[in-house]
Formats: sequence, structure tokens, C-alpha cells
Amino acid sequence: MVERPGPQLPPVAQAVLPHLRARGAGHTIQISTTGAVGAMPTLGLYNAGKWGLEGFSQALAGEVARFGVRVSVAQLGGFDTDWAGAGMHFATPSAVYDDLRRELFGTAEVPWRAEGPLGAPVAEAVDALRRHVHAPDGPFRLLVGADAPDQVTAALRARCEDYAEDDRFVWPAPAATP
Repeated sequence: MVERPGPQLPPVAQAVLPHLRARGAGHTIQISTTGAVGAMPTLGLYNAGKWGLEGFSQALAGEVARFGVRVSVAQLGGFDTDWAGAGMHFATPSAVYDDLRRELFGTAEVPWRAEGPLGAPVAEAVDALRRHVHAPDGPFRLLVGADAPDQVTAALRARCEDYAEDDRFVWPAPAATP
């Protein structure tokens, strides 16, 4: 699970960046998830891999911007893929977490089965990514999917509440828009 966003990413970046720098333009998009903003029980390694992907990508964006190269992270919400099926590798489940999996997923079975679509059609994500790539500028973090903003808001709110336990912490107010 962690191998995908971890060890493979730097060699891919190392392979493509010389060409983008030489052109003086380019755009790479890393596919992430709203799970990179928070974390979900039983998906710790998945979340850790996506957090690592985002940290690497943000550092990379700061390094290559001067060469005309954009880096973006697409934080996807729920889409109708086989994400929780054959598309994901799971550890052997421990029975001590059966109740937790039932609360979270409605079943203790791993991978869990779902009836019907698991989210929005994948074509919606493809369209959003295409629009972002062809736009002259845009955010580093691209929220993709109707549910993505609410998922990120909930994760950031939980993080803010946790930091607020420290009396020294004051969450910064958003910058005023002109």
C-alpha cells in the first residue's frame, strides 16, 4: 500500500522533470484523496502514504515553480472505482477490530462489499482534472468530487479542535478577499 506513493514517486519525478524544465513549462498532477487531510481508522497506511505524497508534492512544487512547472495534488472524494476491492491490498484482518469495521463500513468483512455505485462516475473526476490541467493557473490542492469539500472541512475542523486543546494555539483567520 505505502509503496505506491512512496518509493515510486521520486524516480518518476526525476525522470520527467528534466524535460519539463528544459521546455520551461509543464504540469504534473499527483492523485491523492481527501484522506490525506485527515485519517480514518483501519486505513492508516493508506492515509500515511497519501500524506507523504502531499508533502513530497508540496516541496516539489516550491522547487520547480521557478522553471515554469506546476505541481498539483488532486484530492479526490468518493468515486465509483474498485478502490476498496481488488484495487487495494489489505492486511489480514484482526477480529479485535470487527466491531470498528462494522461501525465504519457496515461489515467486518475485508474488503467490504458495497451494493451499487461507490460514488460519482469516474468521468466527472477525469473532466475536473482535464479542466485543471488546461487552466493557466489554479490551486495546488484541487478538490475533486461533490463530497470532497465537506470531507476536507470535517477533517480540518477536527484538526483545529485538537490543536485548540493547547491554549497557545490560535487558528488563523482566512485572508480577506479583495
